Amino acid sequence: MSVKDLYGPPSYYVDSWWRLMCAEVGILVKPPSLKAAMEAINRIRRLRPNALLLNLPENVNDIVLEFIANADFNEFMEEIERKLPKPATAWIKEYEPILKELPAIGDVSDIICYGDPIFFKKSAEKAIELAILTAKTMITEKINVEAWLKILKDEVEEEKAALEREGEKIVELSEIYERSICLSNFSAKQIKEKLKEKGIKSWIEYLGQPHHFTPLEVLKRTLMKREISREEAEALIKEHLKFIQEYIYRKPFLKAIDEWNKRKLYWIPKNVDEE
Repeated sequence: MSVKDLYGPPSYYVDSWWRLMCAEVGILVKPPSLKAAMEAINRIRRLRPNALLLNLPENVNDIVLEFIANADFNEFMEEIERKLPKPATAWIKEYEPILKELPAIGDVSDIICYGDPIFFKKSAEKAIELAILTAKTMITEKINVEAWLKILKDEVEEEKAALEREGEKIVELSEIYERSICLSNFSAKQIKEKLKEKGIKSWIEYLGQPHHFTPLEVLKRTLMKREISREEAEALIKEHLKFIQEYIYRKPFLKAIDEWNKRKLYWIPKNVDEE
């Protein structure tokens, strides 16, 4: 009979088991809107997690930590420009309000970027392809549905693989901390399922609600689930072009999204919309 049989597992195993049993992850689903970003800041302040998991690419983690220590956003952006595809500001603008507040929040033990850098790079490349295709479509006034779908289908397949890798990393990180907050997009349910498989408690909170998906978001989410007809795709592409012309060209990105939500969700009473 071993010592382990007589006295139970070593303290290492007990500590690991205890951390796992006590671990809890709050998943904050943040659409790309200013309202959602401000709500995320308030939740982080109130919940004071041991770890904050950001869906930014892993390869900017050191830069984010350095920024939190020095609180120099201009210097931070210079470093980001060296790490991310140009223009770097385009890829992090939806996180900018949160990043600027992180140095002032305090009491968060660790801040970790968990985003898959391979997918981030490919997604940035696809975004540039879509921007070029958008401009070409507006000039010619002809929609090449096949070209749009090829870019989006490629991105969707890459995103599915990236979500698997990111989910595994979130589980791995969550086992270390008693209380974590994970900022996520609308893949929160997949993350929750992975945590559940490991016996880690979790909950989901949707920020910036009510949120109305943009036409391109609707198209991508549809492709994640099923095939889409040419007619349905063309109608959504037309709506996307209209969205770009009427909102994105006129206002900063996050404000444009908020205005889009208000316009599309006009039927919701004002006091409910502002809660």
